[in-house]
Amino acid sequence: MIEEIKNQITTTLSSLSITIISAVIYGSWTRKEQTKDSDVDILLISNDINPKRQRRGKEIASIKEHLFFGYPFDILLLTHEECISNFENHNPLFLDIASEGIILKDTEDFIKNLMDETKRYIVQKGLIKHPDGWSYPVLFREATLL
Repeated sequence: MIEEIKNQITTTLSSLSITIISAVIYGSWTRKEQTKDSDVDILLISNDINPKRQRRGKEIASIKEHLFFGYPFDILLLTHEECISNFENHNPLFLDIASEGIILKDTEDFIKNLMDETKRYIVQKGLIKHPDGWSYPVLFREATLL
């Protein structure tokens, strides 16, 4: 089932009115924990979008129209810079994307490099993934940089 979704998304990306730099599917479908009510989580990176996140409704609606295959999609549409910032700041969602994401499209290894760097950070810092989030090992009563 995941292969069918991956193929449909990959085929659809080329028909969009915006250029997608990178695309990653993540979440319950990649962990093989999806239920009949699960949506398909997808991160899309493009520089052809409104720089204000709250103004991207049209682009997201258009993408969802093209991606309708009987599954609900949750689309995270970001610019190149926003994506870099989220990975570099170790946003917990982006820790999830790095650890479980499946790359569908990647121009010049943009997302692969960010995901690889984040995976190294996870190992180096000893971060632990739990069902409800991440734990960062810190010493008791000692200031620790994350």
